[in-house]
Amino acid sequence: GMSRVSQNKVFMEINGIAEYRIGPLDILEISSREGPKVTTSTVTVDNRGRISYSFVDDLEVTGLTPSQVDEVLSERLSQYIKRPRIDVIVKEFKSKSALMLGELSAFRSGQTYQAASGKAFLKGKTTLMDLVVQAGGYTVDADIKNIRLIRTGKSYPINLYDIIEKGDQRLNVIIDDGDVVDVPELPEY
Repeated sequence: GMSRVSQNKVFMEINGIAEYRIGPLDILEISSREGPKVTTSTVTVDNRGRISYSFVDDLEVTGLTPSQVDEVLSERLSQYIKRPRIDVIVKEFKSKSALMLGELSAFRSGQTYQAASGKAFLKGKTTLMDLVVQAGGYTVDADIKNIRLIRTGKSYPINLYDIIEKGDQRLNVIIDDGDVVDVPELPEY
């Protein structure tokens, strides 16, 4: 089910390791080594999903992981540089996000910067629990047995209580770009 995916818009598994998929507005750090000398550049992925670095212009990187960008870039640079040695890491994650709504501590504790949007940037393979933790947990008023995950217009009920109390990992959905997680308030009786 939704808790067992090995890739989505946010990540893909390469040799069993979940790697983040790069997209527009992400900020990359590219280090180049010549002998003992290391030169580091910060490169922003443009809104068409491309980067320019050194001799290489407009390289399409959307959907690629850092190790794949490393490979493609090294190959392209080898036309100009003998055996290029580079490293690519993501410095800032800006291209993938989920929306968190409702009874989450971060929104209720007066941390207005988060309350304003509820947008959580995804930095790789992220479960529902990871996301709840990122939002500072839930409030005492949260109805955690009736959380809703909204994905591409469809709503899925999820019992977060069973994930936490019974350790039921099948319910611990892996979040995709654009997901909405709504934590409702307990009904008043």
